Amino acid sequence: MQQPVISVMQVILNFDDYMTINVFYLFFCFIF
Repeated sequence: MQQPVISVMQVILNFDDYMTINVFYLFFCFIF
């Protein structure tokens, strides 16, 4: 469960975009 978090963090760091973070947050909320 730690790998996905690292991947998400890496993607956010790579994109460095607010919209991307928002989309990921929405996706995470939807999955949970």
